[in-house]
Amino acid sequence: MVRFIADKRCAVQFGKPSSGMTFMLFDVDRFNSINDTFGHHIGDQTIIEIVRRIEVALPNKAVLIESVS
Repeated sequence: MVRFIADKRCAVQFGKPSSGMTFMLFDVDRFNSINDTFGHHIGDQTIIEIVRRIEVALPNKAVLIESVS
């Protein structure tokens, strides 16, 4: 079902179903302790660095969508 929804969204956004899609979920262990110990500014910088490292590893045409909860 998730793949179907993703393909439908890809078709709407890009005009065709995805030829390959990967869904990744990252859970940063003890992230709250980073915020509590060093403050939210350092926690934000940590998230930015994690995303930067992921972006470097992705192919050029990859789309990275962030959702922070």
